[in-house]
Amino acid sequence: MDNDNFVTYSVLLGVGVQTLILWVGCLYNFMDGWTMLSWASDRGYTSLLRQMIKWGGVVGTRDNSGETALVKASRNGHNDVVDALLRANADPNVPSKKGKTPLNCAAENGHEVIVQYLLKANADPDATPKGVEAPILKATRNGEASIVTLLASHKADVDIKGQMNRTPLVVACIRNQPACATALVEAKASLNISDCNGLTPLIWASVHGYLHIVKMLVANGAELNIHDKTHRSALMWAAVQLKWETSRYL
Repeated sequence: MDNDNFVTYSVLLGVGVQTLILWVGCLYNFMDGWTMLSWASDRGYTSLLRQMIKWGGVVGTRDNSGETALVKASRNGHNDVVDALLRANADPNVPSKKGKTPLNCAAENGHEVIVQYLLKANADPDATPKGVEAPILKATRNGEASIVTLLASHKADVDIKGQMNRTPLVVACIRNQPACATALVEAKASLNISDCNGLTPLIWASVHGYLHIVKMLVANGAELNIHDKTHRSALMWAAVQLKWETSRYL
C-alpha cells in the first residue's frame, strides 16, 4: 500500500470512528443517565450539540437527577446551546427532580440572554415546582435587576411569595438590593404586603438601616404605621436597631 492510499484509508477510518461515536452517543445513556447530547449541553459545545441533534439526539432526555440538556445549558450560561435546543423544540418548562426549571436556573445565575430566549419560547415565569422559589425571587435575591425587569415585563407575578411568605420586594429590602427594589416598585409590586412575621418591605429596610431603600419606598407611598406581629413599626424597629439616621428620617 502506497503512502497516499494509507493516508486516505486513515482519514476514512477516523471519520468512520467519529461517526460511530456520534451515533452511539445519540442513543446511549452513560454514567448517571447522561447522553453525549447532555454532556455537550453542559459543557457548551455548540457544534457537537448541533451534530448530535442532526443525528437524532433526543433533546428532552433526562438524566438520573431529572435534568434535561436545556436545564444544564441554562444553568451554565451557554447562550448558543440554549438557542439550538429551543430551535429543536426542547420544552422550556420541564423541571429537574429538585424542581428547577431552565428559567429558574438562568434567572438565579444572572444569564439575561438565556432568560430572554426562554421567555420567548413560552417558559412559565411563575413556575414553582416542588416549592422551588420563582425565577423573579431568585433574580432578586442575587441582585439581578435587569432580569427582574425582564420577568416583570413578561407578566411574572411581582408579588409571588417564597420562603416565609416573602415577596420579591421584601427579599430586596432584606438583602439590600436597591436596584431590584426600584425595579419591583416600578413594576407595581405591593409596597405593604407583609411576610409571615408581619414585616413589610419598609420595616425590613428600616431594621437594617438601608436609608436609600427606605426613602424610595416612602416616596412611592409605603405605609409608615403598619405594625408587625411584635407590634413594632418601621420607626420603632429602626430605633431598636440603633439606625439613627433612618429613625430621624422616619
